[in-house]
Parts: sequence; structure tokens; C-alpha cells
Amino acid sequence: MATKSAANWRIRVVGMVCSLWVLILGPSVLALEEVLLDTTGETSEIGWLTYPPGGWDEVSVLDDQRRLTRTFEACHVAGAPAGTGQDNWLQTHFVERRGAQRVHIRLHFSVRACASLGVSGGTCRETFTLYYRQAEEPDSPDRSSAWHLKQWTKVDTIAADESFPASSSSSAWAVGLHRTGQRAGLRLNVKERSFGPLTQRGFYVAFQDTGACLALVAVKLFSYTCAPVLRAFSSFPETQASGAGGASLVAAVGTCVAHAEPEEDGVGGQAGGSPPRLHCNGEGKWMVAVGGCRCQPGHQPARGDKACQACPAGTYKASAGNAPCSPCPARSQASDPAAPICPCLLGFYRASSDPPEAPCTAFELDLSFSCFLGFLSSLPSLYLPFPSCLLCFLPLLP
Repeated sequence: MATKSAANWRIRVVGMVCSLWVLILGPSVLALEEVLLDTTGETSEIGWLTYPPGGWDEVSVLDDQRRLTRTFEACHVAGAPAGTGQDNWLQTHFVERRGAQRVHIRLHFSVRACASLGVSGGTCRETFTLYYRQAEEPDSPDRSSAWHLKQWTKVDTIAADESFPASSSSSAWAVGLHRTGQRAGLRLNVKERSFGPLTQRGFYVAFQDTGACLALVAVKLFSYTCAPVLRAFSSFPETQASGAGGASLVAAVGTCVAHAEPEEDGVGGQAGGSPPRLHCNGEGKWMVAVGGCRCQPGHQPARGDKACQACPAGTYKASAGNAPCSPCPARSQASDPAAPICPCLLGFYRASSDPPEAPCTAFELDLSFSCFLGFLSSLPSLYLPFPSCLLCFLPLLP
């Protein structure tokens, strides 16, 4: 009964350790953002292309923390003739993808409420459209004038969760910003989208305004990567997230740390077969671990499951695994570290059938056998008289 209770206790402990590992792996290994473009805090002219000229204005204003920053604004709906449509384009510089298969874009923007602008006829919008276009090289100067007519891929229509009314002192929100350089009562929206897979050297991003009064406060382009991690005595390198979205996984092959070897496959396979694997999802988070490594004989875990260290002198570990080293059995000693077995002390022995944890025992010779050895040693020199040697065998006689 006691043995069964102890076994159940060990099972519960192993289960708790595994659950703890799942909890640790998720929040502690954060996704890395490799920034490709970021206008946050820019104070000098950014200089993106606009069509038509003046469709978008680049201005310096104070952000919500009263820091000077560059923004792009479009607000041509107020005062425009009825039925006049807007088609204002803003394009970024050429952005190199740097190996990213999928790019994320984070937008900080503000939109005025159409109801406060006094615009009728349904020409006012509280949205804008996001596009991207791949390219192997930046556009040549002679073709840059027609950039808005090229083949763009729509990412999404971006709608404001919050819009704010026009200032009572100004019928046009953009004019109010130009005059004051401040955002009184400004409500910022933050939206994140992604696009890909990307296969060419770089890309452009464009914003199309079709009749909104909006300010593009900050644009950040970045890709997700899974950070390098040590897990289950395996080292996994930094891995680019997939270009096919969050549900798609990229397998990363791990390398066993020093003095570790791949685990058995669970169906009797030998260690040293398939290496461990971990999967990076589209959001830069590790998941779905397959396999792992274990410490080799003569070595025990160190720093959790991050390293394998040699057994200290006086201890041993006979088999591969993640158990700690054990003290040498009685009448044995391991003088050097990393011992897979403790050799017996002089005058003691361990039979070949004995397990490594068995204590060593002394040689014990039978009296008759001792006499027999004495008899054999006397034959060449004839030092012992024959009758005295017969005495050795007297105990053997019936």
C-alpha cells in the first residue's frame, strides 16, 4: 500500500512539473519585434509621396504627451462641393523586408466625427483603406509619378473605434491643428494588421483617403520572430514567424546542449535519432514541442533544464536521463568527475551481473581451496613435503 501511495505521489509531482513548464514557456518567452519602419517620435520631414499634391499634408504637432512629432493629415470633405469625391493617396518609402515573410503594421490615428463637420450627402467617411505592393527594387524617378496607379493589394479598410467632434472654433479640424499645433480632446485609435507572404526584396505601403478628416499620427512596420530559447536541454535558434498568418507554424530544429543526447522516441527507438523540434507561430510565440534531450551518463541537470553538468567526484550516474547523480555505493569510489560508475576499492569487487548501485564485496576464500592453492604452489620447488600437503585435503574426505 505504501509503495502504491509513493508511486501515485511521484506521478502527481511529475504532472505538476509538466504543468509548470507549460505555464513558464508561454509568458516568459516573449515574441521579438524586428522594426522595419517607425515614425513614432519623428521630428524631421519624413517626405512620403502624396497624390494629388496637397491631398495629404505632413505637419509637426504635439502628441498626447506634448512632444513634437510629424503626422500626415487629410481633411478635404468640409466645404467641398456636394457630390465631390475624394481620392487622396499617401505612400511610404521603399521598405526592405529583411527576410520577413509576413509584416505587421501598427497605426495610431485620429478621425473627426462626420456628424460634427456639417457634411451632407454621404460624402464623409470615418475610414481609410490600407494597401501594400511588393517590389524587387525602389521605383525609378521617371516612374514615380504614376505610383498610385500601380497594382496594389488591399490589406483592409481601417475604421475608427472612436471619432471626436470638430472644434467649435474651427469648421475644419486640420485647420485647427495647423493653428494650435495641439490636439485638444484628441482620441487616438490603435489598429494592427498584417500582410504577406512576402517574397520580393521589399515593399511599399499606401493609405487611401476617400473623404475622411483624419490624422495619421504614427506608423510602425515590423515582423515577429520567436526569440532564442533553451528548453528540455535543447537550444533553439531565433526563428522568423510564418508568412501565412498566426495559425501557420514554422518548425525549428533544436540542438542538444553539451553532454546531452536526444531522448528516446517513446516506442523503443534508440536515443540519437530525431532531434527535438519546437514550432514558431505567426505571432512570434513558441508552441508544440516535439521531443527533447536528456543528460548523458555521468552528468546531471543544471539550471533547471538548461544545461547538463558533470557529476562531482564521489558521485556517479550510470544511465542517460535527467535524474541527479548518486553517491558511490559502499566500498567504491569515483576519484574523477563525470563518472558513469564507481570503481571498487582495492581488495573489493563487484560481479559482472551486479548493477552499478550494488556495493562492492571482499574476496572470501574457502580453507580447502586455500590449501589447494598452497599445494599447487609447492609443486615446482617441492618446498612442502607431500604428507603435509595431504592434510589440506583431509577436510574434503568423506
